[in-house]
Amino acid sequence: MAIRKRGRSGLYSSYFRGLEERPDGSLRWVTREVCLHTADAVTASALDRQLREREAARRASLRARAFARSLMSDPETGPVSIPAATVDHRPKRLRLSDALATAAKYAAIGDTARKVWGKFARAAGVEYMDQVTPECVHEYLAGYSRGHTANNVRGVINRVFSLTLLDSGLDQSPVAKIPTRRKDSDHQRPLSEDEFLRLYAAAPEPWHTASLIAWHTGLREADVFALRWSFIDGDTITTLPRKTARFGRSVQIPIHPQLADALARLPRPNDYVLGQWSPAGRVTSSQRRTLAELFAACDIRSDARGLVKFNSLRDSFITRLDAANIPRHAIRGMVGHTTDDMTDLYSWDLSTARRITALPAPLLPDANGKNNASNLSPSPAN
Repeated sequence: MAIRKRGRSGLYSSYFRGLEERPDGSLRWVTREVCLHTADAVTASALDRQLREREAARRASLRARAFARSLMSDPETGPVSIPAATVDHRPKRLRLSDALATAAKYAAIGDTARKVWGKFARAAGVEYMDQVTPECVHEYLAGYSRGHTANNVRGVINRVFSLTLLDSGLDQSPVAKIPTRRKDSDHQRPLSEDEFLRLYAAAPEPWHTASLIAWHTGLREADVFALRWSFIDGDTITTLPRKTARFGRSVQIPIHPQLADALARLPRPNDYVLGQWSPAGRVTSSQRRTLAELFAACDIRSDARGLVKFNSLRDSFITRLDAANIPRHAIRGMVGHTTDDMTDLYSWDLSTARRITALPAPLLPDANGKNNASNLSPSPAN
């Protein structure tokens, strides 16, 4: 057995050879990999040692069963009387009420995840982790009407089970057999230029600057607030979107001159572009309430085309790129979209993507509410 760090997460995995029973009762060697869910080498070694002990006991059990079957089928020895099997509880059992404290030994558990798990533990109707069945979890998730919410809850439950496999004596999380639910089809709609201008003119900070960044980059809300000055090199933003970070591929977005001019006037109290208003690089609940009130005040509402939210500016960006006939592969390189066949394999075409710098720019109001001639569209690139 050996432990190795895997992938971008830096978590250790244990590799070992184990025995597997074929349908005909014979045994074969297989190579196994178990994620230890820790980046600490000492903890990983301890977990690896526990796995090694469990695997040795498992191999001994499989060999004993195979030997017993061979005796029963041997014509010279005849049938062998084997005592009836007794059902014993696992030597390790973990209560649902203790699962969070145990999982926290291996990885950080957020407050929201704690609330989700606490609600599930109270509704499960069992005491120990090994009493939770896939049917039990599936029935619980069926109580959530929205697919997106059900998938988030499923992820929390599965994470707690996966982190506590060694402590609960389980071989697999019962959630692993439950597929994710199809997400709700509701999607945001793009904002028109007139709607954007009304929003931009009425928005207080940080939404005033955040909306202009999203209009010219197509970044999602979380990525706009997480944007750092160190991500900007010359006239290009290079960032790894949070939603698609699992693909391990960053996006490159040329900076429109109008946005470059606005960024040049921003103060720099820290590395976050919106650091003056959001020092932690994320949206607060009060800021999000302000945005919802702002949409209503500007008479920008959801309709048959879709919902209205901050990420509607992302749809506006992509719609404008399509209208400008920028190639689809260049758009994917800027917004992080992939196809089923080319996941993570699309290439950046930054020279073509730079055509976004020639897109028409809205005539932004100045501090006095008047249109500023300096914000007019740049001359189209030759």
